[in-house]
Amino acid sequence: MAFAHTLLVIDHLPYLRVIAQGLEMHLLERTNESERAELAEVAALREANENLYIRVIKEGVASGDFRNVDAKLAAKPLLGALNWTSRWYQPREGETQANKKKLAQSIADFVTAGLEARH
Repeated sequence: MAFAHTLLVIDHLPYLRVIAQGLEMHLLERTNESERAELAEVAALREANENLYIRVIKEGVASGDFRNVDAKLAAKPLLGALNWTSRWYQPREGETQANKKKLAQSIADFVTAGLEARH
């Protein structure tokens, strides 16, 4: 999930940057009624995505694959790290899809390592 999420951010960078700016404007109450309606749809999608992560983390805790964490709390920094990719990532000249996948895997491995059960 974390890999696919990060790769999506990398592959759709301009769109996700605009969405992030829109959500910031929404939080600062600097949007009109039409923009608020559209951003409410985006916020609902984000919430559904977050709930998916919460469910998977809960399942991982229950199975013993993840350490005992508060799934709702753990999802916040995990998603924050994945989504922050849209802020710092810059496509590089000659970068291939394989390069992007390697980067996405490195990020996914990093953020999920904090959930892994220590045996």
